[in-house]
Amino acid sequence: MKHSLLIVEDDEATAAFLADNLAADGFGVACASGAAEGIRALEVRHPALVLLDLGLEEGHGLDLLDRVRAADASTSRFDPDLPVIVVTGRASEADRVRGFARGADDYLVKPFHYGELLGLAFKFQPPSAFKFFARSRAKNRTSIMPTQTADPVLYGRPDVAQY
Repeated sequence: MKHSLLIVEDDEATAAFLADNLAADGFGVACASGAAEGIRALEVRHPALVLLDLGLEEGHGLDLLDRVRAADASTSRFDPDLPVIVVTGRASEADRVRGFARGADDYLVKPFHYGELLGLAFKFQPPSAFKFFARSRAKNRTSIMPTQTADPVLYGRPDVAQY
């Protein structure tokens, strides 16, 4: 069983880096490039975790977070308690406080080391997932996210859904 997550990120290189590494570590990965695509993906894919950029070209990441947290658990197509990790370049204390106040479960500032993100992703998985991940983890991959000039090589792979 793959434990799924949704990456909502408008930068293709960053989304590809995250999707490639997380898929190699055993996660089922879906990608969305904007808030509206993110909502559609939440309704269809039902991920166990969301990685959310705040600076989206189409809508603001906090607007998507507000929709998730305001969802009615009995009538919505997605869980209002879904774990959401904000992954963004916005590093000020005010931005972090705003993210937590709006319902972010954690906040990671770019650039970051992949191992830190992976640790946070594990944090929000059920205990039964750890044996699965221990068996599927690849070794010696890139440990820091790419710069803006990185080549997005992942899209088109069958194990990563793009919305």
